[in-house]
Amino acid sequence: MGKLHRESQKTEVKMRIRTFCKFIEVNELEPIVLQNSTVVIDGMNFFCRCFVESQLPSQFGCESHRFANYLRKYLAMFKKANIKCYFVFKADTST
Repeated sequence: MGKLHRESQKTEVKMRIRTFCKFIEVNELEPIVLQNSTVVIDGMNFFCRCFVESQLPSQFGCESHRFANYLRKYLAMFKKANIKCYFVFKADTST
């Protein structure tokens, strides 16, 4: 059993759904209400999109304290619905 465990650690899994965001924008999707669930979120896209939607000025810096407040309010809806969020970030920037 130990050998099987070591071999499974060598397996690399890559999941990439190219043009997924575009697919969502173009196709009409039925909204659903999530409660008492777990979701996995693309962290980089989520935080970049949140920053743009926050409309905070960025000429002299990122206004990090105001952005943190925006995120607290935004993420409160997940907490209120008892949704556990896992944010995944890509570690390799070469591809």
